[in-house]
Amino acid sequence: MGSWGFGAFENDDAFDWYSFFQDDPTLSRIERAFHQVLTAAILDIDIIQASEAFAASEIMLALVTQSCRRIPFAEETLESISALRVDKELLTSGIEALDRLRHPECGARNVFGDDTSYATWQSKINETLSLLNVLK
Repeated sequence: MGSWGFGAFENDDAFDWYSFFQDDPTLSRIERAFHQVLTAAILDIDIIQASEAFAASEIMLALVTQSCRRIPFAEETLESISALRVDKELLTSGIEALDRLRHPECGARNVFGDDTSYATWQSKINETLSLLNVLK
């Protein structure tokens, strides 16, 4: 199916990552999503890595706020992740990963056919990033 929107869970790659997370809801899964983006060269960050990090950041936001209103199957998800605790290091990693996705030379940008689509995706990332920065 591919992509049907610009939100964190509105593409197959992010939703696949989220499904795996639901099967095994651990902080290490979130850490790995951020690590992929943080260790790749900016030009080499692909849309799969970007989508997974974006989804992971929304899960992390839900963990910190104990609110899953931005996540599919919210009640089910909150119940399965409520015992997980995000430390400052993971929060910082998530913020840094999202910030890398905003870089003008981020390789994930190549999948967007036009500047309007890219700008819409960036606005969704900026919204999540703003919420995480408030929690920092």
